[in-house]
Amino acid sequence: MNIIPTKALPFEPSSRYKAGSIGEKNQQKVLEAAVKVFSRKGLSGARVEEIAKEAGMSKSNMLYYFKTKEELYQVVILRVLRHWLSTLSNLHSDDQPIDVITTYISKKIQMSQQYPEASRLIAMETMGGTPASGDFLRTELNAWIKVKGQVFLKWQNEGLMAPIEPAYVFL
Repeated sequence: MNIIPTKALPFEPSSRYKAGSIGEKNQQKVLEAAVKVFSRKGLSGARVEEIAKEAGMSKSNMLYYFKTKEELYQVVILRVLRHWLSTLSNLHSDDQPIDVITTYISKKIQMSQQYPEASRLIAMETMGGTPASGDFLRTELNAWIKVKGQVFLKWQNEGLMAPIEPAYVFL
């Protein structure tokens, strides 16, 4: 049986810190620790002290990078969602729908295997009614779906794909 090792989710660096700086590295540690803790305990069950310990720093040092647990949770959720959506960043109407959808499903499965904590966290957020990601879903994701969905609509109009609301494919 081939087991894919768990890796830390690659978060984009904050513009607040220079690449490779101590601040950026510490922020990365906090984000990675937060994914682990939030995925096990959720927002309400997670404790700042536990996240700080997982990140290998003091609570006060961790709170320098993220002022509240809720802020940290929001940042983690949004970064995971953006990472998940990046699997369709190169969608073009010249592509074949079967190839795009097959690749998309394959990448989503691979990401769930590579980043099981992030996958569990998104599932928990979704089942909980999307409290931290609701604004993102209504604004940024909705705009993203409108742009990417145009490709699906074009394929549907050309008879290359059965009619389906594009949002159902992406989520």
